[in-house]
Amino acid sequence: MTDSWTPPPPGGYPPPPPPAPPAPTRVGVRGPVAVFQTLLWLWFGLAVTWASIGRFFLGAGGWYGIIMVFTVLPLGLLFGLVISVVVYRRCTKQGQLIQRWTTVSLGASLVGLVVAGFTIVDGGDSPDSLGSLLTLALHADPEGPIGQVSMLIAYAAAIISAIGMLAGLVLVFVERPRSPTTNDIQL
Repeated sequence: MTDSWTPPPPGGYPPPPPPAPPAPTRVGVRGPVAVFQTLLWLWFGLAVTWASIGRFFLGAGGWYGIIMVFTVLPLGLLFGLVISVVVYRRCTKQGQLIQRWTTVSLGASLVGLVVAGFTIVDGGDSPDSLGSLLTLALHADPEGPIGQVSMLIAYAAAIISAIGMLAGLVLVFVERPRSPTTNDIQL
């Protein structure tokens, strides 16, 4: 049989303990910065490939493009890999985002690579290799004023890209990742 019933103590039973807090769940960080840093390796792979050999597919080939395959392509891919690994380890894995200036510098380097690939003028060792995609699209003389402007744009874009890469490399190690704000979080 069961034990006999005992009356409640004077004043009643104590209240039940409060419920346990919910187990922490990983918050999905979304937004443009989160997508940018998650796919950083892809952005750099595409931008570097475009800058070095992408113009071949649109008819602006030549020796300068071949030289870029052995210089810009491996160095750019190595840089993109290093940056992507660091960003993944420090930020994405912890659910944090890279700082604004790191995003700006890496974005500027990507845009610079794409613009340089579009405007860089080949050396002209043969009639079909003289020009850039810009001069081909405008049906302009590559040695004329549009060709000169195209090359100036390519130089400026290459300088912006190099400065952006160096700044991004320094900033990704120096700046602390930021916690996502309510605009960045999607439960």
